Amino acid sequence: TVLLRTEEKVTGPIVIVVDSIARLLPEVELEGDYGDSHMGVTARLLSEGMRKLSNVVARHKVVLLLINQLYHSMERYGEEYKSFGGRAIPIQSTLRIRVNSRKSDVVMENKNPIGVKVEAYVFKNKIGVPFRTAKYFFNYVTGIDPLEDLFQAGFSLGLLKIAGGGFFKLSDGKTRLNHDQWEDFVQTRFK
Repeated sequence: TVLLRTEEKVTGPIVIVVDSIARLLPEVELEGDYGDSHMGVTARLLSEGMRKLSNVVARHKVVLLLINQLYHSMERYGEEYKSFGGRAIPIQSTLRIRVNSRKSDVVMENKNPIGVKVEAYVFKNKIGVPFRTAKYFFNYVTGIDPLEDLFQAGFSLGLLKIAGGGFFKLSDGKTRLNHDQWEDFVQTRFK
């Protein structure tokens, strides 16, 4: 509503995050009694809201980040998983990314979880190439670790090779490092 009512120009970037569309609660459902049927109220509100917001967001160069959850579809045919809120968000969105992580991907250190391996799959992209997958390590304290991403990219590009015994070697064949020495090597080499 703030964007719809103000027409003044904003100089800096604006990012609006709506965390969990599945948790949005329409007023009709909030004021109603238990057991009342409210089929598709959230979907209709989101459809109308997305039509109103799409032009305003584009005009003011706002990033509108909608976080949603998936549920297992009961239908026999079609998509196995669906998202809450109807079809308005998939139709109006510019970029859709599915972020996956499993319990088995949690990285432990001294029996304490320190992060998780995440896979992000871009399945709709109006501004770039869709159907791409990115895998990265998300540290619970520091966030996405660029050194770990550089480490994984080195393996995928063939610049790093496994040397055995927890060590790896660079493409020159001479330098042998373990994972802990990698951070010191990169930080001293590329300041």
